[in-house]
Amino acid sequence: MLHSWILSSLSEEIFPYVIGLSSSYEVWQALSQAFGSVSQNRQLQLHIELQELKKNDLSVSAYLQRAKALADELNAASRPLAPAEFNAIIYRNIGRDYHAIITALNLRSEPVSFHELHGQLIAHEILLKSSTDLPQANMVTCQSNYAPLLPTSSQNNNHKKSSNWNGNRPRGPCQICGYINHTADRCRRRYSRYKSHNQNATPHANYSSAGHS
Repeated sequence: MLHSWILSSLSEEIFPYVIGLSSSYEVWQALSQAFGSVSQNRQLQLHIELQELKKNDLSVSAYLQRAKALADELNAASRPLAPAEFNAIIYRNIGRDYHAIITALNLRSEPVSFHELHGQLIAHEILLKSSTDLPQANMVTCQSNYAPLLPTSSQNNNHKKSSNWNGNRPRGPCQICGYINHTADRCRRRYSRYKSHNQNATPHANYSSAGHS
């Protein structure tokens, strides 16, 4: 009866492996030999993948969920992991930043459950992140407090415009000759005017002397 039940539960792809076998024991042995090596290879593959899984840049939650998925596949492949074995893999691969919390968890008399392990590592991850962000925030504050006060681009442009306007502004007309672009103290006619004034003044002085004589 068992023999008939086993044969009826087999798919068309598997049935050729047991054709001609008369007992349930022979059927079971044939199936074990045909697919036992496949199951063992799958177990080995999953176990190696779990052993080599590193946290690296993953978050704690993402890393633990991936590790648990591999452990669940091993369990489905008839290779369940004990909590202590699973935790040991996590402790080894999660990274040096978590050594403090791992040391504390290893002091427990019993291995922690997956849910407690998840909560403890998440709390430590938050602590690490806050301690990393604080020095960076202080550095930004210090830089803003001691940064030199540099003129803005608009201030530079206004200064340039003011300088250019002052340098290019035309001067008023000369008080001597009436031309622009120079002042009276630099006018060429200043000296000729002075000379002319002296020449005109000399005959008048001579005339005055002659009148008195």
